[in-house]
Amino acid sequence: MGATVAILQPAEPDPAAGVIVVTQPSAQVWQVIVPRQADPGPQRSWELWAVPVEGQPISLGLAPPGHATPVRTPPGEVAFKALAVSLEPAGGSPTGTPTGPVRYLAPWPSAPAASQNPT
Repeated sequence: MGATVAILQPAEPDPAAGVIVVTQPSAQVWQVIVPRQADPGPQRSWELWAVPVEGQPISLGLAPPGHATPVRTPPGEVAFKALAVSLEPAGGSPTGTPTGPVRYLAPWPSAPAASQNPT
C-alpha cells in the first residue's frame, strides 16, 4: 500500500500554502512540511494534532517551517477524524491539548463517513 498525503488547508485566509503530512502504512514516523513562509512568530511554535472521533486531540509533535520534520504516528487503536496544526507557545502546548488557534485543518482520509455511522 502506498503513502497517504494529507494537505491541511488554512483555517482562515492565509498567504502561506497548506501544511503537508505524508504517511506510510508501515512507518513509525510521519513527515510534516510547514511552508517556509508560515513563520509562527517569536516565541511561538506550530504543533500537529490528531483529532480523534472521541476524546481530546493528541499531539504528534512540533512542526518548524521550511523543511520536512518527522513526527510521531497516532496510536493505532484510536479512530481519527482530522489532523490540525495549532499555533502554540515556543516548545508546544503547555497543557497537552491545543491552547492556541487552529490555523490548518484537514479531514483524516480514513475517517468514516457520517452516513455510515449507525443512528
